[in-house]
Amino acid sequence: MSTQRSILIADDHAVVRFGMRAIVDAQDDLRVVAEAGTGPEAVERFLALRPDAAVLDMVLPGMDGAAVCEAIRREVPRARVIIVSGSAPSEHVHRALKAGAQGYILKDAAPSALVSAIRSVLGGQRVVPPHIANELAERAYPPDL
Repeated sequence: MSTQRSILIADDHAVVRFGMRAIVDAQDDLRVVAEAGTGPEAVERFLALRPDAAVLDMVLPGMDGAAVCEAIRREVPRARVIIVSGSAPSEHVHRALKAGAQGYILKDAAPSALVSAIRSVLGGQRVVPPHIANELAERAYPPDL
């Protein structure tokens, strides 16, 4: 049997946390060890439990996902963080990645995409959907008119 990797999930909507937990806990190699409904709770629980990765909503009460990521990575520089969001304005994605998140996925992604993103980030890769990566590239390198 493979070793299970521990995951923290933070979202201010209980039904979303429940759904993400169900998706993650259905995997043999992943296990949710904590949930949080606010940004400060997410930081507190991550630092107390030191899970292998955190899946954070971008919009959380008290601190947004980027601020939570920064706070966690200040204390645990090698922490693995994925931001999930209902939308992907380039400034949110840019802030999340600048804060140290290794992944950014949308809430309308397939459950398999969440699992794949978690595994990829745990494996040291960055995960950003192609259309979001294109928007970031256009922001960094605007096309000549």
